[in-house]
Amino acid sequence: SKRMAAGVGGSGGSGSGAGTECGPWLAVAPGLSDVQTVRAALLTAGWLDRSKHRRQQKMVRDDGSVAVALPVVHGVSPAQLASQGFAHVIEVEGPTEKPTGPLGGDNSPAARLHHAVAPVLTAAEVNPVDARLLLADLPRRWERHGDLILLSKTAFASDQWREHVTPLLWTAVANALRATKIARKADVDPGLRRESRVVLLHGDDGWVRHVDNGVIYTYDATRCMFSTGNITEKVRVAQLGQEGEVVVDLYAGIGYFTLPYLVKALVQHVYACEWNPHAADALRRNLEVNGVSERCTVFEGDNAELAPRDVADRVNLGLIPTSERGWAVGCAALKQRSGGWLHVHDNVEVPKEEAQAAAFARRGTAVTAALEGLVQKAHGGEWSVTLHHAERVKSYAPRVFHVVFDIEVRPLDAS
Repeated sequence: SKRMAAGVGGSGGSGSGAGTECGPWLAVAPGLSDVQTVRAALLTAGWLDRSKHRRQQKMVRDDGSVAVALPVVHGVSPAQLASQGFAHVIEVEGPTEKPTGPLGGDNSPAARLHHAVAPVLTAAEVNPVDARLLLADLPRRWERHGDLILLSKTAFASDQWREHVTPLLWTAVANALRATKIARKADVDPGLRRESRVVLLHGDDGWVRHVDNGVIYTYDATRCMFSTGNITEKVRVAQLGQEGEVVVDLYAGIGYFTLPYLVKALVQHVYACEWNPHAADALRRNLEVNGVSERCTVFEGDNAELAPRDVADRVNLGLIPTSERGWAVGCAALKQRSGGWLHVHDNVEVPKEEAQAAAFARRGTAVTAALEGLVQKAHGGEWSVTLHHAERVKSYAPRVFHVVFDIEVRPLDAS
């Protein structure tokens, strides 16, 4: 099946017909309302390519999750899209393109890459047969993060490429794709910190900058994880938070959810816990660049030891495959007199014989029952623990879904 990297975006306008240059694709998580919202925004901006040969498509990303790809008109740059809050431009011919040649228009990203790499192979005196095989193996999809191109873990990694990978090659790739940095994906560190193993191939450092929903994120792609599939949840938490609230974010990372709470929801204060020092560094930078550092306290280290108690109206537990290690910490962070909300991230496996909604409800009920005992242990007394909603964020693996449970926790004797 076709695979595409994660992101958001789209574009509008009449678009161009077959045989003309095509713009990039942008991907949106598959929630119908989210796709319609983004599509409408791009249509209003005149950036949605509405030509008959480029249609909205379902795509499978490298992590196995599903996205909806929206075509962008030619001439709209990644910088323009980012300035309007659309991030992660996917510069690749889509599933329904009808290009004039094997690589699409002469100025398509794939065509530029081909034309840039071919002379490098010629200068290296690669025999014509091998050169044709290598050019046919050039990547056709990648992610753009600011001025960094993030290649799939298989790009330029085959045995045939190894002896031809040189600084000159990476310079040609960067120039062709109009970037200053090139990096390649790798499997995520399986440890609890889930550190990035992305490899920088070209450029001085891995620091990138982009905008999601009007929030600026900077981070070192070689050191920190950035989940492009979480955009809908970042938008959602900005609507959940309320002015005057105090939030505890137990797995803050670079500020995936901390920043929307502060920048968009305008909560009073966020206590952000993060134990990866590289992510904590990026988080502090992001707080500064978004102008909200005075309303956030960063605890760098294990949240079980550092997280505040009895302060929160709302606790975010944004860790998968499970945030269970932080459930007791989250309960203790809630205000003892009034309680609040827990947003519990979890991976839920859906058996073939069970409906998705039923599987989510079953797991949510189990989480709620566990939390009832934990909050009683943390604060004493009797508590009401109620599951209000299970939000599907994305597909994580076949029949495994990243879900957020919205759970209200209140003391029964609250005045």
